[in-house]
Amino acid sequence: YRTLVLTLLIDWSKYDAISFDVGETLLRPYPSFAVSFRRVCARHGVLLTREQSGQIESETTRRLIEYQRNGRVFTVTAESSREFWISLYRDTLRQLGVPSVYVDGLPDALYAFFTQAEAYRTFADARPAIRRAKLRGLKVGVLSNWEPWLERMLEEIGLAPWLDFAVISGVVGHEKPATEIFEIAIRSSGVPADRIVHVGDSLHHDVAGAAAAGMTPVLVDRHDRHPDADCLRVRTLDELGL
Repeated sequence: YRTLVLTLLIDWSKYDAISFDVGETLLRPYPSFAVSFRRVCARHGVLLTREQSGQIESETTRRLIEYQRNGRVFTVTAESSREFWISLYRDTLRQLGVPSVYVDGLPDALYAFFTQAEAYRTFADARPAIRRAKLRGLKVGVLSNWEPWLERMLEEIGLAPWLDFAVISGVVGHEKPATEIFEIAIRSSGVPADRIVHVGDSLHHDVAGAAAAGMTPVLVDRHDRHPDADCLRVRTLDELGL
């Protein structure tokens, strides 16, 4: 009920642009991060047990959150991104108990797989939401902490033609929630900050960052993890009411 009420409070006549986060907002690993991780391992001779498979996502997420809590960034250059992910995959494999003889080559294979478009799919509500935003006359863009190759992937998955602007941390050299990257998005849209809605899945990177920049943030909470979030919150992009 609370989510429905918040959705109805979005008066789109007050806005001229909308920006979307990408990962876990518009698209996700397909069929899932853990399944793809396990398949890459299997192709390289490492068969993970059911117990190990169940630990993949939680272990990777834990390490990612720990890294970000320390205020560290990794998507601002291709080199820092590769170094981060290779290290994360290596640590995860070791934590899962994978024999060291396999650990040397697997991180590179995992990195190669997860930096190509075939590893991802858009959520079912992503394209319809973008189309409805365009039909409403809004400028539509993406604002993402991602490496430069996201530009290529947006082309390959067919989202690029729908976008008026794309602000990617690996291209502009700043990561959310830094005000600088939001200001770049504001300038790219050509719309005043207070007439832009930013939609994303992170309270820290998206909601706090957008609010600090003067935009209206909306949390997309697909797994209902933040029912008491003190912000506009939807569980699907359909609930944006576009």
